[in-house]
Amino acid sequence: MGAGSPENPLGDAAINQAGIVQGHAYALLDVQEVDEYKLIQLRNPHGRNGAEWRGDWSDSSANWNQRFKSKLKYEPRDHEDGVFWMDCDDFVEQYSYLYICRVMNEQMGWYKRTFNGEWSGASAEGLPNKKNPSAKLQLNPHYGVTITKPCDGFILLKQKEEDTSGGAGSTFKGKQSIFFMLTKNSGKRIMKVDTDSIVVRSGNPINLMSVSNDFEFDNTVSYPYTFTLLVANTEHGPAGEGTFELTVYSTDP
Repeated sequence: MGAGSPENPLGDAAINQAGIVQGHAYALLDVQEVDEYKLIQLRNPHGRNGAEWRGDWSDSSANWNQRFKSKLKYEPRDHEDGVFWMDCDDFVEQYSYLYICRVMNEQMGWYKRTFNGEWSGASAEGLPNKKNPSAKLQLNPHYGVTITKPCDGFILLKQKEEDTSGGAGSTFKGKQSIFFMLTKNSGKRIMKVDTDSIVVRSGNPINLMSVSNDFEFDNTVSYPYTFTLLVANTEHGPAGEGTFELTVYSTDP
């Protein structure tokens, strides 16, 4: 698990008054609840050269009595090593993102298929919106996902072009607002949205570098069954062109 602090035009050269580097990824090392205090331990990857949290439960905090030092195996340090504790309330004020890296390999019972695709020419059709009200969903890239039995699933869509509108790009934001939708459409292209047929969707289109969601291939269909997966972004024509990587995971090989 990791946490991301709010973006700043100066990138990670910016440090706020509380000692948190801005636009920076922190490792989340531990979580503990002691005497109703919910505490989180983090690490600034800059280590000994990195700034540290200066608020409650920092190395200089008066909160560290002998009981808490013993419970959390805390050893005070006279130098900044990038590792610190903070309260959960302070954590949600100081960080904008929480990342969870899942191990999804065959040893953990997961199988995957990865495809490289693009929105180009006719396939850069986009989604229906105010700028493109007559968008034809069926022209967007589609994939057939054949499953042989009810199982767990997970879909990850990554766009390869970053948002460069700010100059240097962003770790989180992509060029497009991207979207995927898996339906019980018997392997046929989607002409219009039928909410009753949707198995999972990525949420509202958003201009992040990647979107994902987990779900179940449940027992409401007869297996083996081919589901339809639509991959799109909100732009139309040249503005909607770009490349992507699509990965489908399931516990059924």
